[in-house]
Amino acid sequence: MSPITRQPYADRLEYDEVQRLSPEEIQQRRVAHVKATKSPPPPAPVPAPTPPPAPTLTPEQQREQEKKAQRCAKIAADIRDLIYTERDETTGPRPDGYQGLKKRWSEYAENRGKWGPRPDGSPSNNMKNHLAEYVKHQRRLKKKLDEWVGCDDKDLPRLARQYAEQKPELGPGKPLEPAPTPEYYPAVIPPAIVPQPKTPSK
Repeated sequence: MSPITRQPYADRLEYDEVQRLSPEEIQQRRVAHVKATKSPPPPAPVPAPTPPPAPTLTPEQQREQEKKAQRCAKIAADIRDLIYTERDETTGPRPDGYQGLKKRWSEYAENRGKWGPRPDGSPSNNMKNHLAEYVKHQRRLKKKLDEWVGCDDKDLPRLARQYAEQKPELGPGKPLEPAPTPEYYPAVIPPAIVPQPKTPSK
């Protein structure tokens, strides 16, 4: 057993070499062997960065945030009504109450009334009236989306921008809701450029 490695000798040469060493040399080699085979300590854990403190709002800023949240919630509710309201079924000659864009879209796309064009190819009254009602309330939806500027789109009712931009196709067999695109966004009006007065030359 080697006094340096505390393991069996690898061969005769190692044995002969160790036998020629003095006790001091054996001790020095034993210390060097222990250092060389010792596992390095694991790295120290890196502390997680401390998030910066949230900015403190002034009372005026808090009031402004609350007013904005209330304004956006009111617009979202109006948009939801414009799209998803369904009037009660009636048995009279004319339906009563507001019909949302979603229902108007699906009625036109399903075409259960089997509306069709006139013999000359022009749209029938049913086709024109139904689509005209859709377009009228679509304009109302666009105005609400114009007011939505500054609010968060994650709170916007589903497909609001699509209903505002697209129109249904006469069915049957047509899509029952708008495609993902195109979407309606308010037009960005560039800032007015005010001409600077010319400086008279000297």
